[in-house]
Parts: sequence; C-alpha cells; structure tokens
Amino acid sequence: MHERLLKLIGKKFHYLGNRWVLIEVMPENDSVVLQLDEPHTQIQSNRFGSPSRFSTETLTVSISAPDSDEVFSEEISILLSGIIKE
Repeated sequence: MHERLLKLIGKKFHYLGNRWVLIEVMPENDSVVLQLDEPHTQIQSNRFGSPSRFSTETLTVSISAPDSDEVFSEEISILLSGIIKE
C-alpha cells in the first residue's frame, strides 16, 4: 500500500473542508503527511517560543486501522475519496 501512496505525492485532495497536498508517505509510522494548499497560514515559533516566520499547516493521517477489522483507517479512506482530478 505504501508504494501505491508514493505515486500520489503532489496530488491534491479535498479533506476536512480544505484542500490539501500529499507531501510525504512515512512507512515507518504507517502514515501520510498532508500540507494545506494555502500559502503561509500559521505563524511558526522559533526554539525560544517567539514567533519567527509564517509556515503552512501540515496534518498526519494514519493509513491502517489497528483497532478495527478494516484494512485502512477511516481517515485515509475519506482522504482518498476526495482526490482532485486535474
């Protein structure tokens, strides 16, 4: 499954009411990383806690559903159903 998801890096999805871009597949964590498809939507703090720059929001979504009989998590199923065909 991870190899199939790698082919989707850079693709856009409608998820949780926003438009996201799949930016990374992390097999070691069994998850994917999404980035909000809007420039610089939040302020990022430096190591001292002071706001230092704008960054784009990211979100990690689990691929598998370990506590279920389903192969995939509900979140990844919802994400994949929202792929934007370009």
